[in-house]
Amino acid sequence: MKKVLIVSPHFPPINAPDMQRVRMSLPYYRDSGWDPVVLIVGEPWQDGVREPELLATLPTGTRIIATPALPRRLSRWLGIGNIGLRSWPFLLWRGAQLLRREKFDLVFLSNTQFITFTLGPIWKRWFGVPYVIDVQDPWRTDYYERPGSRKPPGGWKYQVARLLACLFEGWCFKEASAVMSVSPSYLVDLKARYPAFSAVPTAVIRFGASRADLEVAQAGHLNVARASLPVIGKDTGGKPVPPLIHLLYTGASGPVMPHSLMVLFTGFRIYRERHPERASRLRFHFVGTSYVAPGKGRPSVLPVAIECGVGDQVSEIPHRIGFLEALRMQQDADALLLLGSSDLAYSPSKLYLYYLTGRPILGLVFRDSVMERLLDELGCAFMVRFSETMPKDNAYAGLERFFDLAIEGFPTGTLPSRNDAYFNARYLADELTRQQCELFDAAKRGQDAGFFLGGPPQQYPRPDPFAAGQKPIMSAPQTPGSDYRHANIGELGTRAKSALKPAIPILGVLLGGETLYQIITSQPGGFAFGMISAGTCGALMVWRKSGAGLPLMPMIVLQHLIVYGLPLLVAQDTISVYATDILTKGGIELLIFLLTLAAAWRMGMQIFSVAPPVCYGLREFNRGTKGGGKLGRIGFALVFVTFLYQILERTKILDMFLSMLPSGVFPIVWALVSAAGTCGFFILSLLLGSGVLSATQKAAFWFLLASNCYIAASSFLLSAAVIMLITVMIGLFWSTGRMPWLYMTVVLAIFSYLNIGKVVMRERYWGESGADNIPEFTLSEMPDRYAEWFGASYDCLVGNNVQESATGIPSDQPESKQSLLERINNMQNMLYVIDAVETHHIELLYGKTYTIIPALLIPRFLWPDKPGTHEGQAILNVHFGRQDIISTTTTYIAWGLLPEAYGNFGPVFGSLFLGTVMGLIFAWIEQYTARKLVISVEGFVAFTVFLGMANSFELVASVLITSIEQAIIPIVAATAPFARRIVVGSPAPGKK
Repeated sequence: MKKVLIVSPHFPPINAPDMQRVRMSLPYYRDSGWDPVVLIVGEPWQDGVREPELLATLPTGTRIIATPALPRRLSRWLGIGNIGLRSWPFLLWRGAQLLRREKFDLVFLSNTQFITFTLGPIWKRWFGVPYVIDVQDPWRTDYYERPGSRKPPGGWKYQVARLLACLFEGWCFKEASAVMSVSPSYLVDLKARYPAFSAVPTAVIRFGASRADLEVAQAGHLNVARASLPVIGKDTGGKPVPPLIHLLYTGASGPVMPHSLMVLFTGFRIYRERHPERASRLRFHFVGTSYVAPGKGRPSVLPVAIECGVGDQVSEIPHRIGFLEALRMQQDADALLLLGSSDLAYSPSKLYLYYLTGRPILGLVFRDSVMERLLDELGCAFMVRFSETMPKDNAYAGLERFFDLAIEGFPTGTLPSRNDAYFNARYLADELTRQQCELFDAAKRGQDAGFFLGGPPQQYPRPDPFAAGQKPIMSAPQTPGSDYRHANIGELGTRAKSALKPAIPILGVLLGGETLYQIITSQPGGFAFGMISAGTCGALMVWRKSGAGLPLMPMIVLQHLIVYGLPLLVAQDTISVYATDILTKGGIELLIFLLTLAAAWRMGMQIFSVAPPVCYGLREFNRGTKGGGKLGRIGFALVFVTFLYQILERTKILDMFLSMLPSGVFPIVWALVSAAGTCGFFILSLLLGSGVLSATQKAAFWFLLASNCYIAASSFLLSAAVIMLITVMIGLFWSTGRMPWLYMTVVLAIFSYLNIGKVVMRERYWGESGADNIPEFTLSEMPDRYAEWFGASYDCLVGNNVQESATGIPSDQPESKQSLLERINNMQNMLYVIDAVETHHIELLYGKTYTIIPALLIPRFLWPDKPGTHEGQAILNVHFGRQDIISTTTTYIAWGLLPEAYGNFGPVFGSLFLGTVMGLIFAWIEQYTARKLVISVEGFVAFTVFLGMANSFELVASVLITSIEQAIIPIVAATAPFARRIVVGSPAPGKK
């Protein structure tokens, strides 16, 4: 018998709507050849209505595995109540243990805790087990983005949920072996969003109902004597007292149903005005209209009834009641209400239970909805049809007819004929379970045949994430002093881990001692510094234990210790102005970020496999060819062309020719010239490190490098010069096998010094137009501008007043007075945004600075009017009151990635978001590059990302990503012509 692992966090005795399919199907899985094992969250960790009577509906011998979850008393402090989020890591680990120890043929994810869908692709990658998803509700919907839609509920939680859906929905569904849905519209939407999803087997399988549930409810062994439930039906004497007609609705009244309620209550008001005596006999009961426990719900139906003037004949119980209790009440009602939704794909599960009771049904349905089609097929309801925008006169007339029929006792022949044969063949639990198992079989056949998206399974060995002491697969270790050009990046990671082994305890002692001193001396930031220190040491230990390659994660951790912890340590003035509780909140955010970063990175190292040992390595350079031969001549030619172009441009000689070019062509010309220069410098730096350049050629190389940087940076933009210098640095490293420390020290000193006065010079010469009016100085003007620039940097460094422009007019821009220590003070930015949100109650941005990133990746020559690179920074500064829109064009006030995340998603969730995204990305890069050669295109790109992240402390995400993109493109262009595809670890040609 085949074996299926079913993931359903909610399970009896908890009563929740998303577990009903699994509960009703369990008695019938074995009949179709599938042995179910159910993975649930244990009752002690669940909130919600307890209904022990549901346990009687489960088949004996069912194997149920319970896991814990994060307790509500802790998660409530983080603002997390969702059982899927609270239980996700526990479900992941317990399910992985089951899949590793036992043979399962399939995983079935049937619930509405959508984050649990990510377990499917993870387990599939680890263990090769196919998975099927049950779409009971849409994970991602545009309902609240439609014109005229109401504001989405949940505030920032809705935005976070929507972000998670955008990040993970496509991954989960495209990797699925099969998908079932209660509504065909959900499948249509998925195929429209993800064309690759069209290849996934799908089936529409409704919820259905079980006659066994009806029998249990009719047996009367239920706790229906709750004082809060309405009394429906007859008194003890068996006579109607008074002769009332009870119309019952059971279940949640979602935010998309108020339109149906307005039609119902407006129609009843009109009926009551016309027939007051007859209308006085009608009573409307709405039971279980929310998912909360007793005593916690808020009425959502009664306010609509009161607004329509009929609230005196409407009652509502806003908390959830038991499933079988609701079924018993449905049997006692005179008629049942079925409310349609403005979401036309809505398919209510209660419809099938209503049908089983045999009671008259009033269906208020939107035209062309799924619910309308279902009721037409079943013939079980008196339907009142309407649309959102059309007049409702016909609907009100239909309601009047139904109310008359209810008062008359529904005479024979006045209601539609029920299609019992159709219902029994399609919507009973045993038949629906058989349909599920047919889809399971199709998914398993696809797995056995290898027909899955993404092609055949990996041919390279993948590490078992649960095997003790698992190491990444690498080539043989290099001995000290060997040629690093033949090493892979994973070996460099091993060396970094070796360096951290003795460093972490020493760092821990130093940070712990300083924390203790800060607390004893009652420093305001003592506790915050302690939390940053704890997060730093914890994250470093995680990487030290499991790191496999490029040390992005520990580099970022140490960077945050410096830019957030150092300002607390020296008690800078910009920090001490904030209250102690704000400082502590800043420390908490750093702790959450660092621990989330480490946890997400560790999870990513298990999710992502080590990439194949194949890369595009660079051809060897012949050390014996004096001057580099033809390659050297090509390198010098490319560099000289770039140098000559800049000279001609700054002397205005090229203006006449450039003015003749069509609009938009100049950026393309400049991009090609820049790429040529970068490629040339890379070639020459490789030859320089290989020792084949003559003394004259070396002098020419350094002259051309200095001249190109001198001209490129003269307009107070350092990025173009930095790209050239980084290219040379990596070329020297690759060709010598050693880091060029002297070169790096000189470059870093000069550019760090210029960077200090950069803002002052931009204020003086860019003017109010900012980046839209960057001056281009002539060669004769450049010496004076650089002398002035060096002087401005000196004044900023020593704290002199430099707030005068070129015209002598004082400026009040705050960033100009920053010293070097203040420029690496990101804690002031963190505290500023915390204070703005917590104290001044400035609204969050909810991802606004992230949504602009795709547009920024488009080259400007394709879209000349695209937003500026610093648009995200400007949005933050204007929204939180640090600048007005005009000043953002001349001065860029730093933020940093973590303050930006806080400004978008608020306390806790900003840190969780950033830590999770960065941790997963770092893990993927580390696993992808672990078996790539250092001297390869992949290695070059990896180190470019590493250097970009090292300089990310004052950047926002949009600036960071675009700057890395702009650095990678010319570097790839420079290396690609000299690369060839090789297998790492294979013998070189001619060697055995």
